Amino acid sequence: MSSEFSILTPNAMLGYGYRAEHFWHGIETFAPKAIIVDSGSTDGGPYKLGLNKMTCGRESYIRDLTPILQACFYKKIQVLIGSVGGDGSDSHVQEMLGIVREIADKEGFSFNIATINAGFGRGLLTERIEGTEVGPCGPVEELTVESAERAIDIVAQMALESHPDIILGGRSYDPAPFAAFSIYHGVEAGVAWHMGKIMECGGICAVPKGRSMIATMRKDSFDLTPLAPRERCTPLSVAAHTLYEKTRPDRLPGPGGVLVLDNASYEQLTEKTVRVRGAEFIPTPVYQVKLEGVEKLGYRTIFIGGIRDPILISQIDEFLAEVRAYTQKLFPELDQSPQCRLIFHFYGRNGTMGPIEPTPVAGHELGILGEVVAPTQELSYTIANNARASILHMPYTDQVATTGNFASPLSPHETPAGPVFRFNVYHLVNLQKGEEVSLFPISLSTIKNEPRETACPTLTNEERAQLAAEPLQPLTTKAVPQKECKMLDIAKIIRSKNSGPFELTFDIMFDTEEAYRRVKNADILTNERIMELYHLQREDIITNMFFEPALAWKCTIKRPWEQGTVGERDTLGTQQHGPLLSIIVPEASNGSVVSRASFSAKDTASLSQLHLSGEGLGLPSSFKIAHLAQTSIGLSALLAAQIHALRNSIPVPAVTVPLQRTLLGCLADATRDRISSKISAWRAIDLESAAFSSKLVISALRSYSEWDVLPQARAISDFPILLRKLSDGPKGLPATMRSLNADKTLRGLRVLELSRVIAAPLSGKTLAAHGADVLWVTSPNLPDLPTMDRDFGRGKRTIHIDIDSPSDREDLTRLLDDAHVFTQGFRPGSLAAHGLSPAELAKRYAHRNIICANMSAYGPDGPWSSNRGFDSLIQTCSGMNVSEAEHFGAGEAARPTPCQALDHAGGYFLAAGILAALYKQATEGGSLGQFEGKSGFETRDYTCTSDVPGEYLESRGTGFGEMVAVRHSADIEGLQVGWDVMPKPLGTDEKKWLDV
Repeated sequence: MSSEFSILTPNAMLGYGYRAEHFWHGIETFAPKAIIVDSGSTDGGPYKLGLNKMTCGRESYIRDLTPILQACFYKKIQVLIGSVGGDGSDSHVQEMLGIVREIADKEGFSFNIATINAGFGRGLLTERIEGTEVGPCGPVEELTVESAERAIDIVAQMALESHPDIILGGRSYDPAPFAAFSIYHGVEAGVAWHMGKIMECGGICAVPKGRSMIATMRKDSFDLTPLAPRERCTPLSVAAHTLYEKTRPDRLPGPGGVLVLDNASYEQLTEKTVRVRGAEFIPTPVYQVKLEGVEKLGYRTIFIGGIRDPILISQIDEFLAEVRAYTQKLFPELDQSPQCRLIFHFYGRNGTMGPIEPTPVAGHELGILGEVVAPTQELSYTIANNARASILHMPYTDQVATTGNFASPLSPHETPAGPVFRFNVYHLVNLQKGEEVSLFPISLSTIKNEPRETACPTLTNEERAQLAAEPLQPLTTKAVPQKECKMLDIAKIIRSKNSGPFELTFDIMFDTEEAYRRVKNADILTNERIMELYHLQREDIITNMFFEPALAWKCTIKRPWEQGTVGERDTLGTQQHGPLLSIIVPEASNGSVVSRASFSAKDTASLSQLHLSGEGLGLPSSFKIAHLAQTSIGLSALLAAQIHALRNSIPVPAVTVPLQRTLLGCLADATRDRISSKISAWRAIDLESAAFSSKLVISALRSYSEWDVLPQARAISDFPILLRKLSDGPKGLPATMRSLNADKTLRGLRVLELSRVIAAPLSGKTLAAHGADVLWVTSPNLPDLPTMDRDFGRGKRTIHIDIDSPSDREDLTRLLDDAHVFTQGFRPGSLAAHGLSPAELAKRYAHRNIICANMSAYGPDGPWSSNRGFDSLIQTCSGMNVSEAEHFGAGEAARPTPCQALDHAGGYFLAAGILAALYKQATEGGSLGQFEGKSGFETRDYTCTSDVPGEYLESRGTGFGEMVAVRHSADIEGLQVGWDVMPKPLGTDEKKWLDV
């Protein structure tokens, strides 16, 4: 692009109004190339599509459009409006064209106008559903042909591209008009989409929150300037805007790709203006657009009243249950389907939050809103009338007021509320190449009028003087209390809002780094805390993260009820933040905040008794494999030392883990198979899906950005170890571990391990190095893996058990009866059918303690939680192999890391989790970083034993002859660390525990 240009947006929603003097000030000062405004939203719920109703009244659109069309006509400024009318339906595109024509005829304007329809053909949708080319957009059920047929109207979110005087677009992704115009004029896609995400909300990113905004565009950056004199942008206010109404702030999916903000920067240019650069738009392999559609459930009638009698309030739930039962006898169809329901909302107890209210305590009076939905308006009214009359007259226990129970403020008492709808289509559909243009036809029309001798409106000198004299509103920061305080005393903003119809999102923002660090380091906004506050399950939490560019915390959950339909309590989701206000923030620590910028192993586990010595890069890779190895090994050894300190009532002995020794236990020795010609015609994603369905082990190659948009990526916890109490057992270590001064930290611990390759066997091998009696159970029906078996067999005794054999099952049960730890590394849930699930074992051994340790490739939550997987597949699907190739710079599509670092670290983390659970049982009862560019590859590799320094090796006799292998990497002061038992053929040992 040859020069910069400006875009003006008057407000966040056409029809909501704006200050005319600010608008004309923007036109005069910045001479914008385009005026662009969004007009769409699902905030109000599904009724717009259902009733074909615009968001605002006709007069509001005429008021807002008139200055815009004046600027278009007199100043030759192009106008783009997206999602006209609110829902962007084809009929609303035509209605908005009629409003533009009406204004143009009145003013004598002539325009060339493009209209773009966004309606999506039902036949094409049926074809895509049947071809499995449609998937949910968020936590919504799968779309079926039958469900789609029930939809009253279906629109698609598209991107806009054209160049007439005015473009009126149907339903479009809110940032799309801004991005399309900018990309058309040479702006980089990432910069254009980032600007669009901010500008589509008008001046909301200003301080104080405003309406009108100017964006000055360049190829690789944009500047934001509010048009109101008292408003300003700050780096913090602009960075924070990507939190607004979004599932997460750093990954913003849209048509055809994902906006990634990892490298975005925000620079204060002037008191009012911020420059933004660095965002990246990553195209998705398949171009997708979002579909929106609604179905009618029935007709609604409401009634409202109050109860002040404390006797009735004390038994209100029982009383209304009797009202419901009586009403059901009168109307047997009531509460038998979603189309015929009676719902009570209790204002003064939990009317706003319903089932997620943490303190549902009634006040001295209750406001009750009765909501009735039925197939016809007449039936809905009749049921509501009977239910309200029953509330008024039905007796209750200890009643003293006999004239009536219900204070009705309205007459007539029942109010018909018309049809009620729900979003049944909120899905992504795959498009074929070129359909992003061909499916959304552009129609051109011309409005011609005789020009009139009128001039363009302009500011008066008095208005200009007033604007120039108005001062900026001073910036203020909230004082940070040093003592214990509530969240509302330290946070600048605490809010809730919808993130689409099926998600609810919370933001807590701070205006100083001190406040942000204080709350982040306190670890008080965990998944467990949110689950407790809002009565949620772990799978209800979609995102829980801190976002440093905005000094903010973000949490997104599945909406507890569908938006804008039967039973709605908060259509916009703006009053669900209340429980966050009272979270207690601990007293400030006197210690300084530890910077994580360098991300070394010592930063990752900087505990006083853990010594992580040595320097260097590690193995040739962009990933900091050495630091991951050193930290994971060090963590497991430190926890073993903690157990020793506990059992002997002494301080924790020092643990030392040299950097180079950590790398030598994870050398790569596998070869890569060629891909079979039989699957060469498959698309990677389709093959992956089919393989998962068939319980096969496979993954599609993805980049980081492609992985991050998947539901599974969002479901994964930030911490790799999850501890959960299974039962209330006695406090203390196992009896066999109560002897003092043991030579090894875990001497006396019995571990029964059912596993096969790398991660889980490594955990057992680690526990054995610290003295645990590990019985490695393998199946006689599975093949031997000589190289791995000899390595992971060190320290363990090995037995064969056929889990389908009754006698072997008896042996397994006998061993379990005396085991302290049960470890399994097979696919999640695969052993549950044999009575070996954690819940079943906890129930069986409720009288004592047992630790159940599970290894899972994709974690315990999300749609992939039950899928098989291992290190190489995780590297492939999560973006690591693509990133490794990009860092190496040889033009490869993907590059594997030089060892199975994830499997090895996972094994050490699993061992650490077992030891953490053991410590909690005794006392209570019951990221991988990357180097810059290619620098990480500039180090030696270890490919065979001869490459390893001799001091790191040991030579021992084994069941396979003399074996030279790497010693355990950790040393614990005053204690032995290493393996008492050497490898032997699988199934060699007796099925019994060692005597203590």
